[in-house]
Amino acid sequence: MNRFRELVKELGVWIMGPALVAVLVAWNYTDSWVGLTVLILAVLLLFLEPALLLDQLSRLPRGHLMSWGLALLTLVLYFVRWLVAPSEESVSGRSLAERLQTILLVLFLLSLLGFWIYRLLIGLAYASVAYKSRSLQSGQEKRMQMAVLSILTAIPLFALAAYGTTRWNPTYDFSPAYYSFSDQARTIIRSVDQKVEVTAFLPVLQAVVKKTDNRAMPELWRIAEDVRIMLQQLPVINGKISLQFKNADFGSAEGEDFGSVTNGTIILRVKKTAEIVSSDDKPFVERRVYAYSEQDMKKLEREITRAMIQVSTPEKKICFTSSNGERYDWTDQKRRDVSLETFKEELRFYNFRLEKLDHSAGWPGPIKEDCAATVIAGPHREFGKEAREALIDYIKKGGRLFIAIEPDSEEHFGWLLDRRPAKTYEYKTGFLTLVRSFPGSVITDSLQQHRITENLNIAGRAPVVFPRAGYFEEVQREEKVRDEPAILADLEPQVVIGSVYNTFLDKNRNGVKDAGEDTGRFDQVIAFAAGNETKKQEAAQKEEKETEKRAPKDAKIVVFSSVDWLTDAGLRFPIDHRNIILAADALFWLTENPLAAALVEKERVSRNIQVTDELKLRNIVLGMVVFPVLLGLSMAAGMWYFRKRRKFVGEG
Repeated sequence: MNRFRELVKELGVWIMGPALVAVLVAWNYTDSWVGLTVLILAVLLLFLEPALLLDQLSRLPRGHLMSWGLALLTLVLYFVRWLVAPSEESVSGRSLAERLQTILLVLFLLSLLGFWIYRLLIGLAYASVAYKSRSLQSGQEKRMQMAVLSILTAIPLFALAAYGTTRWNPTYDFSPAYYSFSDQARTIIRSVDQKVEVTAFLPVLQAVVKKTDNRAMPELWRIAEDVRIMLQQLPVINGKISLQFKNADFGSAEGEDFGSVTNGTIILRVKKTAEIVSSDDKPFVERRVYAYSEQDMKKLEREITRAMIQVSTPEKKICFTSSNGERYDWTDQKRRDVSLETFKEELRFYNFRLEKLDHSAGWPGPIKEDCAATVIAGPHREFGKEAREALIDYIKKGGRLFIAIEPDSEEHFGWLLDRRPAKTYEYKTGFLTLVRSFPGSVITDSLQQHRITENLNIAGRAPVVFPRAGYFEEVQREEKVRDEPAILADLEPQVVIGSVYNTFLDKNRNGVKDAGEDTGRFDQVIAFAAGNETKKQEAAQKEEKETEKRAPKDAKIVVFSSVDWLTDAGLRFPIDHRNIILAADALFWLTENPLAAALVEKERVSRNIQVTDELKLRNIVLGMVVFPVLLGLSMAAGMWYFRKRRKFVGEG
């Protein structure tokens, strides 16, 4: 036992040192059983030496006790710094908490380094005394052997530590978190159990390209490094996430099936497994996020987290009604341009599984609960009573509806939109024109702030196109006794997209605005979701006795004034449009995970530091003169103290 104690005295730095670092790292992973196990083992190893030498405290040299004190001080400084994290309101300036964190960080690093060096010297002193009874030559040989053995032992330990940091990415985030992930987002990302491949296309500041080859937006150059720093945290948060950066200006996407990409695009992919998908032949599930400006940085955390959930969770089922002449079944070659084949293919690409509701599936009848959303794409015939009741029951149970109206059909969904206590929208047919070369088409970038339109505002507003579109007109009507409660009473309508203000109602369909033809803004997309009600509506709801028949808070509906914008011809319209992004984001909004929906956009203020000549000189002096000199003096002082005190160490 005594020999074991003496060995612990000599090699204590190689026990307490790694144990101390392991405690600091494992503290960040206590939400998993592995991290908790490592933490417990590290604490036991950290207190192994004090426990073994407890009965010898009075005989231990003061330097040994001081090394323990430095280890304890390191722990205290780390946890105190963790407790005084600055609030989000203070990140734009140097708050008192932030200044204190900086001071504590410096003291923490100094105490950790001091413990390691001081305890190493103490161990060398014990080793030297252990061999003092032998001849000088023998002692020198033994010390040389111990030094070589220590180095040979340290090399695999450091190699193992380097491998561990690469494999599991333990790290500390000492930054003020200007572009960091919040605790809520980290929890969601850490829970992802799939191998996610993240590919970010960003310009490289040091790269020289021809002016004609540089297609990156000017604002992207200013935020590129911030985006890079933020994305580099993903593998740190979750070791199953891999990350690579590419420069689209150099053709880095070629040969990797990324399609057409520009810098500012972030692609998340998960290879398909039995738990994820599906029936099509694509080898992976993909979601894209965009960051082109400072405004995009505000919502980058939320969009990355949403995309992470989307690509890593099992596929969701989207049901398409198909008994009233909907476009879902228009698959023959003659009607290819007005079919939904491209739209359906994109949905499969985004981890959705499609199911047709027809007579073979028991439609019209109850819609199954596993339908994450139901799409009604351009029915030509009116829904019968049984189909209407099935859709109403679906909404009452919290269902999600995606409706695209066929203007020339008999079904305009007045029976559904009319079910509000006061304000409602009526669908109007008409021939809307904006540009003479495209009569009858609404081309618009008039977007309201909504989850559905967020990605349409990226990199400047790009127009969406609604060929052969009608429009919605707001109607205020008197209260009246209803045979049944208004099922949309708890869902607040919001106009998501409207035409631009110089769109006109082209009555004679000649593409030219003539006298008597109204000009204005015509509502194109209406979304219904739980929201704030007016006092009048609240009063009406209180008087309503059958509250259980209303739509629950998680029900959602989005209604479009046209269906041709979803077709193959609409998606290939010859202008810079984003119809497919609109379609996908509408379904993402309808089906998104409640955890992702709870993430809010945060204001993130970047701190710019002017690098002056004075600052450069100060950094050079500190890095090349002051720090090396102080380190050398510290080592010299330690060696002097070691040589002076070593004759007293053996007394312990």
